[in-house]
Amino acid sequence: SNVKSIVKELTNYLISADSDFKKELSNKICQICEKYAPNKKWHIDTVVKVLTLTDAHMREEYISQIITVIATTPELHQYSVTKVYYAMKENLNQIGLVQLGVWLVGEFGEMLVNGSCKNPDGNPIIVDDSEIIDIYEHILKDHNKRGERSDIVIMWALTALSKLSIRIGQINPVKPENSHA
Repeated sequence: SNVKSIVKELTNYLISADSDFKKELSNKICQICEKYAPNKKWHIDTVVKVLTLTDAHMREEYISQIITVIATTPELHQYSVTKVYYAMKENLNQIGLVQLGVWLVGEFGEMLVNGSCKNPDGNPIIVDDSEIIDIYEHILKDHNKRGERSDIVIMWALTALSKLSIRIGQINPVKPENSHA
């Protein structure tokens, strides 16, 4: 009954926790969410918040778990892709969040482009497909320099781009800087 207040306190502590404790705490928060979440939206919001605060500290099983929660809850697809896309865009250094974001945009990115996602006021959110491509280009360049977990991000990003090219249909290719085409 008090899971929201307990998780809020634990999440607030993540901001100041040392790196070793951050890993343990972020994973415990995800365990609590899995068992005691009052609803799926709160579960998604909490895991996204933890991902914005913990870099590579969260175990991949919890990223897979939140993907399952989102994938099996169609009424939260638009909400989730919007929330995670904007969180990822602002936190491209958070590898767990980027991992979740590239998967979500690959699965549901057409909702960002076609205006079916809504802001809290109910107005459509429309993201230009070139903005998505720019973010993916940045992710691919940045993660090309990192380790094993970045290899997963690169694979997921490439898979997401191939899905987007089919679903959106008219993704503009990234042109070389000196191109006049």
